[in-house]
Amino acid sequence: MNLSSIRVGGLAGLGFVLVVVTVNLMLGSAGQPRAGASPEEVQAYFAGSPVAVDVASALAPLAWICLPLFAGGVLAATRARSAERSDAWPWIGLGAVFMQNAVFTGVAATQVALDAGGLSPEVTWGLWQLHNALFVLNLAGLSIIMLALTVAGVRTGLVARPHALVGAAAATLTATAAVTTSAGMAGGPVELVGLAGFVLWLGWLTTYAVVLLRASRPVAVAAVAPVERVTQPA
Repeated sequence: MNLSSIRVGGLAGLGFVLVVVTVNLMLGSAGQPRAGASPEEVQAYFAGSPVAVDVASALAPLAWICLPLFAGGVLAATRARSAERSDAWPWIGLGAVFMQNAVFTGVAATQVALDAGGLSPEVTWGLWQLHNALFVLNLAGLSIIMLALTVAGVRTGLVARPHALVGAAAATLTATAAVTTSAGMAGGPVELVGLAGFVLWLGWLTTYAVVLLRASRPVAVAAVAPVERVTQPA
């Protein structure tokens, strides 16, 4: 069993959660508009070029590095337990991680462009709408990651039933938000569905990271005294 890659995966999972929570708290405290905000609110926010956007953009690549390492740790842990039972599920989860990273790159890129300033109100509004659409569509990647890695964990005995139920619930909520992107961009109940799924995703990921760290502990093997062979007299 490759314990080092499993341990790195657990640490990377916790690192991802830390980065994501930090970025969201910074943007929230800076007053970033929510879905359904008016063009005037969006224009006023980015006209101030808040420092929070600069810092969030700098931290985003760390999350993109941590997530594949986490998925790789799950892949190593499940295949170490049973390569046949893990089947293709951890590979599907790893592929979805790269898909999610690609989509979220668009989210970060639109924020950088908006924060650069010098854009007309029409262009600012258009980029903001693109930002929101990419953010909601990004939830589809999260649902695939959770579904695939949860199934892989359950099949190999790495994931407990309560943990699996949280993953299934979060995947359902994020998938629902993703397929109703147009409604979610306007805010309201659909936005809350996506938010609930996102919170559960962070809880699911934190728990899975702890599971990987525990699985990476070397198992102590008790020493067994050699048995002397007794020779029977002739």
